Amino acid sequence: MTWTPLIHTERAGLTECVHFGAIAVADAQGRLLAHAGDAHWLTFTRSTLKPFQAEPFLQGGGAAHFKLDDAQLALLCASHNGEAKHVAQVERLLAACGQSHKRLQCGCHVPYFKELGVEGLKGLTTSGTTTAAASTQAF
Repeated sequence: MTWTPLIHTERAGLTECVHFGAIAVADAQGRLLAHAGDAHWLTFTRSTLKPFQAEPFLQGGGAAHFKLDDAQLALLCASHNGEAKHVAQVERLLAACGQSHKRLQCGCHVPYFKELGVEGLKGLTTSGTTTAAASTQAF
């Protein structure tokens, strides 16, 4: 893997931070158009794709149809750790769609937000994954 400096910041004429990475730009046929660093380096996209996953919903008029506000739109494009303000937005989002938390399929861990306490641990399976009921105990 070859990483290259992508961002260089200075403060008072001194280097403060250098961000290294690799980036590639390809056309619809997969032809490499431009790159910095190793264009073929593989990585997990993780949450970086969430805005792209929300795009068809937005282009299809979903936000207007469900009358979503900026906070709800932001939640569609982001990760969160189960803080109360995010749980409240999820509840509002589900209500706007006429759905409940029972429709959610949560990931393989309990919320990171420590203030959820033991309630967030209820319903864990022996494999370490959460059931829908477990991940919504804090709701």
